[in-house]
Amino acid sequence: MRFLFILFLMMSSQVQAQDTIPYLGNIPVLDGLTVMSDDILVFDKPEGQFIEVSLWCENNCNNPHKIYVEYRKIFQNLGWFADDTMGFHKNGKHVYMELQQLSKNDPSLIITFRSKG
Repeated sequence: MRFLFILFLMMSSQVQAQDTIPYLGNIPVLDGLTVMSDDILVFDKPEGQFIEVSLWCENNCNNPHKIYVEYRKIFQNLGWFADDTMGFHKNGKHVYMELQQLSKNDPSLIITFRSKG
């Protein structure tokens, strides 16, 4: 029984440590997506912090709308309010999501989150 408990603790800590989008709190990285660590921007401005984090989807990205719907559910479940422009807001903080397919023939997709406030 003790072995199972230790194994559970190890597995849960690994999932929490590697699967969240940097600087966005507890927003998870969906399966199949990878954080583009070299492209993270963070600026402190008088009106608040500006953050830009991009995720890369190389395979199984042929439905960008499905990715947006999944993130919309995640943000709403964490207390964020969604608007009609792929934006989310909570406690004076705003996060905007952009989906960009590299070309018509390329299934790769870049998902960018921009935060203001």
